[in-house]
Amino acid sequence: TSINSPSGPTTSSLGLSIDESDITGGTAVENAQLFTRLFSEGNVDHPISQWVSLNVAACLYCVGKVSSIYEGYPIALNAIENKSAWNKFLEIKNEGLAVR
Repeated sequence: TSINSPSGPTTSSLGLSIDESDITGGTAVENAQLFTRLFSEGNVDHPISQWVSLNVAACLYCVGKVSSIYEGYPIALNAIENKSAWNKFLEIKNEGLAVR
């Protein structure tokens, strides 16, 4: 599927097999704990990490940083795996605390 097609890329065309039940969240506390665990460990195997990466890829495409969602997906996944996404989160979190 091409990014220019009406349906756009799908999880299966990106090699993913994410079921809705894989990404259904829990309570706010449970979701925060899952986010912390996945991103601080650089876990890209969990469906949530893959779903987040797919959404980041779409954002990168929308702002013109990549030419397709296919191009953006591995970039986004790598940001989780190498923990740069986690480090940026901590940086923003700490800046927010310093402002208060």
